[in-house]
Amino acid sequence: MASGIFGDREKALEDAYTKNDERHFVMEARAVWLFGLWAESRLGRGGQVGTRYADTIMDMYLKKQDLPHIISQIAEDRANKGVETTAHRLEIQFQLHLDEAKKIKD
Repeated sequence: MASGIFGDREKALEDAYTKNDERHFVMEARAVWLFGLWAESRLGRGGQVGTRYADTIMDMYLKKQDLPHIISQIAEDRANKGVETTAHRLEIQFQLHLDEAKKIKD
């Protein structure tokens, strides 16, 4: 009987971990998309161009889920447009978008 209780508890903990992991992924993905929109808007391009760029950044994230790579890519893209931005500044900006994404209800 005791092993059944522990097994149920372990399953509940695994389920909770999976759910938390999924929530984190969704929040981070939202933040990445918002970050992409922000990056393009700061270059004076919003609308469909900004949305396409955000979609491109999101695709990169979905393939690797590597935030340092995303930040590096946005820094490179901005530099190619003549806008120098430090990785640290972009990390701060991403954190702001992550905070905003956490407020969005499903």
